[in-house]
Amino acid sequence: MNRLKIVERETPLEAPSKDEANPNGTGGGGGGRMEDIVKRVERLESALTETRLELVKLSTRSESFVTKENLLSAKGELKDALQITQEAIIKKIDDRFKDIEEKARWKWGTVVIPLSVGIAGVLATLLVAHFSS
Repeated sequence: MNRLKIVERETPLEAPSKDEANPNGTGGGGGGRMEDIVKRVERLESALTETRLELVKLSTRSESFVTKENLLSAKGELKDALQITQEAIIKKIDDRFKDIEEKARWKWGTVVIPLSVGIAGVLATLLVAHFSS
């Protein structure tokens, strides 16, 4: 994020000292006092122009600031996307377990049970042969 740069002004805005404004120290006016006021007004106008320029820059930058509404909208979109992704992952896991279950049933039905029946038949034949002799 850009930080604002604080710049010292070339022309100070403070009022001239009492001695500069009226070297006699009296309240009487003179041409010098009016010239000082005119100089101060010119400096103030210059400072005001600079301030306006800075304000325009800040206003332009502020148009791209993220608002609370933007953040809440993005948060909702992320929640929706996360929910969809989570559902897709759960569905894939369920499908994978179904595949494994089907393969296990196939093994039991086509391999294990017939093999067990065959072994039981061989054992029965051996037992019959052993006891009949």
